[in-house]
Amino acid sequence: DSSALQAPVPVAAAVPTAPVTPLSQRRPRGRRPAVWIGAAAAAVVAVALAVGATALSRRDTLPQGTQVALIATAGQSASGTAMIRTGGNGTLVELHLRGLNPTAGGERFECWWAAGGQKVSAGSFTVGPDGVAKVNLTVSSSRTPPWKLNVNRVDSAGQQTNVLFAETKAA
Repeated sequence: DSSALQAPVPVAAAVPTAPVTPLSQRRPRGRRPAVWIGAAAAAVVAVALAVGATALSRRDTLPQGTQVALIATAGQSASGTAMIRTGGNGTLVELHLRGLNPTAGGERFECWWAAGGQKVSAGSFTVGPDGVAKVNLTVSSSRTPPWKLNVNRVDSAGQQTNVLFAETKAA
């Protein structure tokens, strides 16, 4: 009887296969984009760490420092403060001054630092009509006490008049 069901006959599917090459025999191909991205990210992190370390080391060489009030000499009405810090290149002097007479022509103010038997100019600056000066100066002398800081007015002939000063005594 042809109505009887016959068992299915297995049929092998024709699946194309590629030859298998062992890993040890494969030729290296170009680097994948993921490798380049990883290398670039590592480089960015290395640069960021280097910049951060530099910033920290700079901050470490600039401790809080010492802030002193500057005293006006007789007949002067100026006032101000000086922040004194030790830096990599010497002593940093940050002046915040007010009540100074404006400079004109060849006039200027000069900051003098005296310590360890040396008197060194920390630099000079001019003052506008508002009588205010905010300047950062560096002097190659130590801030170890005793020291003295003078702010002098220098006229066009080079004559100096002391306007403000601060000093410390030996520790």
